[in-house]
Amino acid sequence: MRPIRLSMCAFGPYAGKELVDFRELEGRSFFLIHGPTGSGKTAILDAICFALYGKTSGAERDASDMRSHYADDTVPTVVILDFVVGQKEYRVERSPSYEVSGRKTPIAPNATLWDRTSTDQEEGGSGEGRVIATGVRAVTTEIEGILGFQADQFRQVVLLPQGQFRQALTADSAERRDIMEILFQTEPYRQIEEALKVEAKSLASKLAQQTDRCDTLIGQANVESVEELEASYAKTCAEMIKAREAEEAAKEIAKQAAQALEVGKKEAEKLQEAAAAAAALAELTARQEEVTAKRDEHDAARRASACEGAERLYVVATETAKKAKQAAESADRKLDEAEELARRAREKLEKEKSPARAKERERAAKAVIQLESLKDQVVAIDEARGEAVKAARAAEKAAKSAQNAEDKKKKADARLKEARRKLDGVLKTAAERPRWEAAAREVQQSLMRIQEREKLEVEQVKRQQVANEAADAVRSAESRLTMAKEDVERLQDSWMSSQAVAMAMSLEWGKPCPVCGSIEHPNPADEAIGEEEDRAHVHERIPSPDEIANARRTVESLEKECGRLRKAAADAAQAAATIKGRLEALGMDVEIREGESLSDLIHRIRDELSEAEAQTEKAAKAGDEAGRLEQQTLELEELLANADRELDTAQKARSEAEAKLAAARAKVEERELGIPADLRSPDALERALADKKEMRDSLRKELDQAEQAAAAREQALAVAESERREAKRYAEEAEGTRALAANSPS
Repeated sequence: MRPIRLSMCAFGPYAGKELVDFRELEGRSFFLIHGPTGSGKTAILDAICFALYGKTSGAERDASDMRSHYADDTVPTVVILDFVVGQKEYRVERSPSYEVSGRKTPIAPNATLWDRTSTDQEEGGSGEGRVIATGVRAVTTEIEGILGFQADQFRQVVLLPQGQFRQALTADSAERRDIMEILFQTEPYRQIEEALKVEAKSLASKLAQQTDRCDTLIGQANVESVEELEASYAKTCAEMIKAREAEEAAKEIAKQAAQALEVGKKEAEKLQEAAAAAAALAELTARQEEVTAKRDEHDAARRASACEGAERLYVVATETAKKAKQAAESADRKLDEAEELARRAREKLEKEKSPARAKERERAAKAVIQLESLKDQVVAIDEARGEAVKAARAAEKAAKSAQNAEDKKKKADARLKEARRKLDGVLKTAAERPRWEAAAREVQQSLMRIQEREKLEVEQVKRQQVANEAADAVRSAESRLTMAKEDVERLQDSWMSSQAVAMAMSLEWGKPCPVCGSIEHPNPADEAIGEEEDRAHVHERIPSPDEIANARRTVESLEKECGRLRKAAADAAQAAATIKGRLEALGMDVEIREGESLSDLIHRIRDELSEAEAQTEKAAKAGDEAGRLEQQTLELEELLANADRELDTAQKARSEAEAKLAAARAKVEERELGIPADLRSPDALERALADKKEMRDSLRKELDQAEQAAAAREQALAVAESERREAKRYAEEAEGTRALAANSPS
């Protein structure tokens, strides 16, 4: 996926419309989105992800919160992304759900996806292309199909969110597998793996089933193991060998029975050999299968005598005689049926050859000849009708052309009047352009001054705040300086007092003072010390020289700080005064309404500026439109003249076509004389001719079928008589064989 253009309106930090044209990169695959914190870098990535999936590039930001807080209520929040996938170009437009002041319900989200592959793409393209999908869910589904990614996968693979690189690297195996399946198209291999797993599971299940079945069979065979089952199988094989030996013995018995059958055949030479042999052989074959199935009766079969074979032969001969008798009776019935069918066929043939049916066939043949003789006349009528239809169509076409020409003239006249009316209005609008341009310049200058005043007022507030803070800092520093000076004085006084007390403690009566030299000490310093105070602790309260020096350095530092802060306060006050002077010099040339704030005033001036610019643009367009309308007026005047000429021509053509139509209809009526109304079209004649031919052919076919049926029934009658004679002969022979078998010695 390669982005082409990104348009954002009232999205994120962008209050207005912003356009990012990636084509300016000229095919570079690496570029940097650079800017200070809060400049909207992430908003660009959010806009791309939102346009595609309706979500932002980071999970911490919701799409419904992406409407710009700085946007005017009248400005909609819309993101449009043009992108290319392979050889196809698409455009997706998406709007989030957001609330607008003064509206009870929030704006509903919306999305549309176009295919712009064959659309003019210069300067954004004049057409949006073919709509693929509309609606939030439908567009998201189509995007997932086109890109092959869902939103989370797109953010991890294509559009890695800010600060989430480590999260992408540490994603669990399931997430990485889903991404790799899409990137490297490993879905077929995963399907093969799943199929092999299913097959392996199925084979394991079948193995378990076979194992269970083997255990079940071993249990049913009353054995403990497979080895014991194999031994049982070997024993069974030995028993089967013995059974086969018994079967061979049974075959020997069957052989002896066959020999007995041969004796019976010789005794029944007059019996039809084929039928008797087949019946006897079938009986012996059945007996042979019975002997094979009953191995436990082998010994009794060996002791069977030839007498038993003769008895069986009698039974077979009796059954054969019975069947032969039934066959003879059936042949009698078939002969009766054949005679009846032959009689009916002869009657049908006589009916078809009757004089009435012959005349009917003759009439059908004449009707066919008569209809065929009308073909040329009907063709001529059809041709005349075709000419009449063409003439009618030409007349209808001429009438439509005349009507169209008349409608065209009316429309041209109406369009000409409308064009002239629009031209008058456009010329009036174009004349207002200088006035609106001047108004726009004036409003623009007022807006610039008001915006400058707004900036100065904000700056004045900041400067005054800095000045106030500086003054507070000066007062605080001066207070700390005063306290520091008091500390220095206190320390100095304490040090002086401590020195006096120390000298007073060293004075002795009658000895001179080391300071004044007096030998009298009327008021020594230690008398100020209370009696309750221990003089030994006096030295502990005496400040050291270092303490006094540190206190003095603190005073010096605070004096420097106060000087610096006083200068800063003076500079801040001067800056605030300068801003105030600029505000007073700027003045206000726009009337502020009662209760109107500066922000409201700016909004009002902007609205006035937008109105002036819109009117100016409208007037400019009106000027361009005036030229176009003047040209259109000339063209419409020419069009109206052409319409007049076309109307005259069309009316003449209509009159000529109507005359030709009347002549063609008269010709049709002339040729239809003498032709029945239901036979005047080729289709009707063909249908009537087909019906007559079908009747003629049907009558001929019925005669042919009657002749064929009569011949076939006579032949069937002859066959039935022959079968009856053969059946009677066979029954007589079978009865003789049965009697011979009954008289055979037992």
